[in-house]
Parts: sequence; C-alpha cells; structure tokens
Amino acid sequence: MVRLRAVILRHPHYQNRYLGAKGFKRGVSVVTVMSVLWSPYIVGLGLAAFVLAVVASLLFQHRERPGGYELFAFMLLILAWALIYAVSLLVYEPTLRLWLHRVMYLAILTVPVAWLSFSLVYTGHSNHKNRRLLGSFLIIGVIFAALVLTNPDHGWVWTHTEVAVVSSIAVVQDVPGVLYYPMLVYIYSVVLFGAFLILRESIGSMGLYHDQTAVLLLGTGTPVVVSLLSIGGITPVDGLSMTPYAFTVSGLAFGYAALRIDIFDLLPATRNLGRDLAIDHLAEGIFIVDRSGRIVDTNDAGAQFFNTYPHALIGTNIRQLLAVDDELALTHLPTEVQLEGQLIGLTVSPIHDTIEVPIGHTVVLRDTTEQRLRKTQLEVLNRVLRHNLRNKLAIIQGHINLLADQYAIEDDGSKVDIDNAIEELTELSDRSREFERMKDLERLDAVTVNLDALVKQCVSELTSMYPDAHFEQSIPAELSIDTHKEVLDIVLENLLHNAIVHNDRPEPMVLIEGAMTENGLRIVVTDNGPGIPVEELEVLTSGRETAINHGSGLGLWVTKWAIQYLQGEIHFELLDSRGTRVTIELPTLSPSDSTNRAHRTNTATMQDLPEVVKRKHQRNNSPHRIR
Repeated sequence: MVRLRAVILRHPHYQNRYLGAKGFKRGVSVVTVMSVLWSPYIVGLGLAAFVLAVVASLLFQHRERPGGYELFAFMLLILAWALIYAVSLLVYEPTLRLWLHRVMYLAILTVPVAWLSFSLVYTGHSNHKNRRLLGSFLIIGVIFAALVLTNPDHGWVWTHTEVAVVSSIAVVQDVPGVLYYPMLVYIYSVVLFGAFLILRESIGSMGLYHDQTAVLLLGTGTPVVVSLLSIGGITPVDGLSMTPYAFTVSGLAFGYAALRIDIFDLLPATRNLGRDLAIDHLAEGIFIVDRSGRIVDTNDAGAQFFNTYPHALIGTNIRQLLAVDDELALTHLPTEVQLEGQLIGLTVSPIHDTIEVPIGHTVVLRDTTEQRLRKTQLEVLNRVLRHNLRNKLAIIQGHINLLADQYAIEDDGSKVDIDNAIEELTELSDRSREFERMKDLERLDAVTVNLDALVKQCVSELTSMYPDAHFEQSIPAELSIDTHKEVLDIVLENLLHNAIVHNDRPEPMVLIEGAMTENGLRIVVTDNGPGIPVEELEVLTSGRETAINHGSGLGLWVTKWAIQYLQGEIHFELLDSRGTRVTIELPTLSPSDSTNRAHRTNTATMQDLPEVVKRKHQRNNSPHRIR
C-alpha cells in the first residue's frame, strides 16, 4: 500500500463533482493524503504494451520489406503512446502528470502520419506528389504538437486541465479550447484517409487483397472507434482514455498480417507500380483528359511527341496540341494527324466512374509513319507481284498449249502437272487479292442464321461442281444461331470444298452434323479422305510459319481466322481408320459484338475478314485447293 497525494486543480465543475458537499471553497486548491490500491487498469495497459512490443520486434525483422519501416514506426509510436499513458496514470504529482499528458500527444499526433505513410507505400502511391502531401500533414502535426506543449501559456488547446484520482488512477480532466476539436479532426482525417487508400485498392482488386485489408482495417479501426467512445464519455472511469487498451487488437491484427497472410509479399503496390511503370515505358503516348479535353496526366512518351516534359502539358487542351478544331468533340477526333512531319494515329476511349457517368477520356498517340510506309510498300509489292504473276502464268499456259499442238506432243502426264501447278498459282494469286482487300470492308452485324438452310446452299453449289461427291446432313431443320452469316458461309464452303478436293476416293463422302450446346452451336464435318497432313495442322496450331514448317496455301488460314472472327474454336482430328473430323464451336453473338470483336481476336487480319466474304461469290468456279 502506497501513500500518495491526489491534487485537484482549480475548476468549479470538478471541485463540485469530486469534493461533493464537503463545503470546500470554490477555486481553492485541495491537497489530501490517501491510500491507493494497485489499479487493474494498469494491468490492461501492461498487456497492450507487451503485445505491441512483441509485434514491433517481429516487424523490425521485416523492416527491409516494402512498407516494413513505416509499419514498424507506426507500431513503435502506439507502443510509446501506451507506455506513456500507463506511467502517467500512476503519477499523482500534478505538474509531472500534466507534463506527461502533453508529451503523450506528441505520439498521438505522429501516429496518423506514420499510418498514412504505410498506407501510401502499401498501396503503391508513395510518389513525389503524395510525399509532399505527407510532409504537409507532418508539418500540421508538428504545429499542433508545439501548441500542446505550450498550452499552459495560451490555453488554445485546453482552457483548463486538472488532475483527479478516480478508481486508484490519476486521470486528467480538461476543458477543450478553440483548437482542440480542429486537432481531433486532423487526427481522424489522416487516419481515415490512409484507411480509404487501402480499402479502395481492395475493392478494385477483385478479391485479391481482401484478407489483408480486413486485418489492417480491424487493427486501425478498433482504436478509432474506442477513441470516439472515450471522447463521448462512454468509459468505465470518467476521464480515462480507452484508446491505448484497444492497441492490443492492433498489435494482434498486424502481427497476424505479418506472419500469416503475406502482407509484405502480396500488396497492392506491386500492381499499381507495375502498371505505372508499364505505362511509362510504352512507346505510345497516353493522355488522360477531363470532359473538356484538358490534360490531367500523361506518360513520358506522350510528352516526347511534343518535345517537352509531362508536367508542362498538364492543363493544356488536347485539341490545341493536335491542332484540331476547338469545338470538335473528343469522340470525333481524327484517327490520324500530322505532327512535325510524322503521321500520328489516335485512339480515344471514354472513362466512366463507378455509376457509369462519363468523366473524361484517354487519348492514345502512336507514330504510324513507318507502319504506313510498310503498308504502302507491301500493297505495291503485292499488287505488282499478283498482276505480273497472273499475266506471266497466262503466257506460260498459252505457250505450253501452242507447243503441245504444234509438235503433237503425246500427253505423258507432264502437261497435266504443269496445268495443275499453274491453276494453283493462279488461285493463290486470287486468295492474296482477297487478303489485300480485307481492310476496306465495313463491319458486319450478327443475324439469325438457320444452319440447315445454309449447309444445303453450300452443298448444292459443291454438288454442281463435283457430281461424284456424296454429302450427308444430320442437322435439325429448326437449328439456328445468331452469328455473322457471310463469315459462317465462308467457313462451311472452305471446309466442305477441302474435304472433296483432297479426297482421293472415287466417291468422296462428307458428313455434316449440327447440334446446340450449352455454349452455342457445334458443327462437325467428317470426310473419308486421306486426312490433313500433320505438318499442316502443326502450322495452324503454332500460329506461325517458318521456312521449314509451312502450309501449302491460304485456305486453312482463312478458315481459322474466320472462326476466330466468330469468336469460336476449331479442332482437327485425324481418324484412326481414314479421314478427318473437324469440330467447330460457335457462341451466340449479339449486334454489339460486331464493334467489340476486334479486341477479342489475336490477328490484325481478323478485323478485316469480311472482305473475303464479299469476294467469295466473285471467284471463278474452277476447282481450287483450300490448304
């Protein structure tokens, strides 16, 4: 048992409250000697300090990890807060007790800045601009700390402070001054801002960081809620702050986060910094503009288009930079502009907030000068080669026929081989013309297609060309799907034609089956031919040709790209007995897929495939190879 002095300083409210009806004169300091038992409230603070010390030592081992130093500093500060408060509750000498009360606020005012610093590093937002913001908060905290330490001289934070002994502990009773509540607003604002950064990243991560976020917000939110209850007077002892006791939850939460859920390994900073780094290193210039067209952000490549630095373009209207009409809507910007002799391609995409309200646009600039030059060169080369190829092949064919007639050459098979070679080269030339014109066609919209009728139409055309071929259909008459009819027609015509032309049997047979599945439509084409050569399938599977591995034509490539255009899949199977089975899986398309499908295909040619469709019925009816 310890004999200590309890001192109640001058304040009428507290004198009346704690001295009761004993008749002491108002405004007179009272000193008395009393017996004090050890308080259980000190035990709770000791437990909190122990947990925080253990977790702080654990975090010290991870200090080199991203956010490690910041979280360790945060833990040290709340540990200091808890220790100072525990000591102050046992100090009954008024001058020392009030001095400790003010010193404790140095930790209280620094804790929010440490938490925000960790939040910025954890979420990957610790850039120069945010570090300046963090420094501003720190300066405000230092100013408030100086005002707290000098409060006896001005009384701006507390107009009166008194020490009272309640339940064997010394608590400070104070009357708020003019700056007390602004100081609280500052503290809670900084803490909540840091929590908001973490919560926002969790919401945008599709569940990737939910566990980490829940634990971090539990460790931070518990002291915040408890402190608000203490300010509201909801405490077991009048004047006792319960916030340091809540730090036990903080310590346990942060310790669990460090040990069990990889808080230093799986953190949003990886995604954010990686995304920013990728954007900064893109060759394309990326501009983020508001609804009026003012630039709010850009990457280094964007600034290089105008020979300046990114910060110099902030606030400039994108129309001014591109030298276009100031009244022109952003969505109607030209797709190409000239900048200092360079041809620059533009792509504009809208930005919407969480409730789909338009708030701005992204404008992507890329130098298309070399691309346009190569495109022009290829067009010229293709046109010249194709034109000359057809002309020279016609001359060769004519002279061969003349020679055969003039010298009465007996047909030993050589002329047939030459004729076939010329025919295949001519067909290849026609196919290349179709590819060249792909880019010039408009988009096609999805319509309802009856598969049975479409197959019968293809079969009718092929039967007239190959009367010996035998086709069988196993397709329900009502089977229909919403897709691009002209492209599907190309697919069926190519596959059926391929099954007949490359069939070495006297009576080629082709079976066409169709059925609906959970994901759309399945079409199966089976023939009794020799099968597609393995090297052809390997080329299609790998998606590229080499000098050693290459296909014999363009037909299967057209079929594959057409299936991709329809957002479907195609599979080839060589049968054990004889023949090939080709399976096509097609989804049901909506009209909107017509404008979006280019983003879901993996080749530039695919975007322009409808040119093949328009050219289909202009081809001659001579037999041709698909592969």
